[in-house]
Amino acid sequence: MSIKIVHTADLHLGATLLETPFLNWEKRKARVDDFLSNLKRIRDFAIREKVDYLIISGDIFHNLRPSGYVLSAFAETISTLGENKVKTVAVAGNHDQPKTKTYTKTYLEALKQAKPPNFFFFRKSGYVTLENRERNRKVKFIALPYVSPVEFRDEREYRKTIEERVKQYLEKGEADYVVVVAHFLVEGARPGAEQKIMFMKDVKLNRGIFEKADVDYVAMGHIHACQKLSEKTVYPGSVERIDFSEEKEEKGFISLTEQNGELALKFQKLNCRPMLTLPSKGEGSYFQLHNSINPSKALIQTMSRRKVTEGSIVRLKCLLGPGQMLNLREINKAMTEKNIFYWFIKREYLSPEKLESSPEPEKIEVTFEDYVKKTLSGKANPEVIELVIKKGKEIIDKVRHVGDEL
Repeated sequence: MSIKIVHTADLHLGATLLETPFLNWEKRKARVDDFLSNLKRIRDFAIREKVDYLIISGDIFHNLRPSGYVLSAFAETISTLGENKVKTVAVAGNHDQPKTKTYTKTYLEALKQAKPPNFFFFRKSGYVTLENRERNRKVKFIALPYVSPVEFRDEREYRKTIEERVKQYLEKGEADYVVVVAHFLVEGARPGAEQKIMFMKDVKLNRGIFEKADVDYVAMGHIHACQKLSEKTVYPGSVERIDFSEEKEEKGFISLTEQNGELALKFQKLNCRPMLTLPSKGEGSYFQLHNSINPSKALIQTMSRRKVTEGSIVRLKCLLGPGQMLNLREINKAMTEKNIFYWFIKREYLSPEKLESSPEPEKIEVTFEDYVKKTLSGKANPEVIELVIKKGKEIIDKVRHVGDEL
């Protein structure tokens, strides 16, 4: 029987959406469930495929003290995994570590002290050697939880200390495979949304610190985009999109299977709630509403022609003129009819200087006159056409002044 491993990281259980922290209770719970649902999918995969080990490379929770609902869901997950002979090896990420010396205990440590079956959590560096479910293979896990650079004199000492810990644990015990489980920023990785929720500046570490000759796999966490830095070092990425910088990213986890004495990797995709920015890149940077008499109506009409996946989170980028307002109630009504889960507007206002220098839009009177002429030409007398145009322009002018008063 070959060894099977699942590698995930950056669960951020309890997170909602960085751009909209003030969701109502119902929406907030639904977003929390988005993250928990993907954790359950990983759990079900591990049980179904009879996986030996589940690796969680840090940032299990989004906050140091998660809600009882989130903590209970995670505890139930690892308990179910343990009962099905899946051993969970987890390290603390920067979100799982206390930010001050005042609060030194975490819920994860309390969970560890409760001793759920087959759960191995490391808040401090260490190692553990575990047999697979068939008891014919041993894997040594070198656990390197996140350590803040501020605890060291300088970056040189920071890098040296971490490398020495790797070397120290490599010398201890025998195993068929050695896996490093760590939560750091490695040179060559492409940072993303995780940098927006960092309290301290990251220090980049060279891959050589972890990729020693005896190491078979480096299970990294911290970067939210799935990235394979080398044949040994992989970031699986986060399990759900946390903000719009991750809008286009596929989310998933890594499965590893022993093949011919090596660990073969495969990306397993997870279903995530869709995120959509409008207008799209090919259509321009913003919806140009600054020329509209009624910008809310113009936006609603534009959205009525859009095909948006139900349940999406939508960001609308709108360019408005000075003093222009949007009727959010009417816009929300239109969005609700399209079954959009949540939407918000990123406003950009055109300065008066730019408004004056921008090309003069075609007046609605000109458009109306052209339409009447094209529609009634050859069907009505010229006098009638001129009368329709005159009365139409009077109505347009009256509506414009009413709009100004509002």
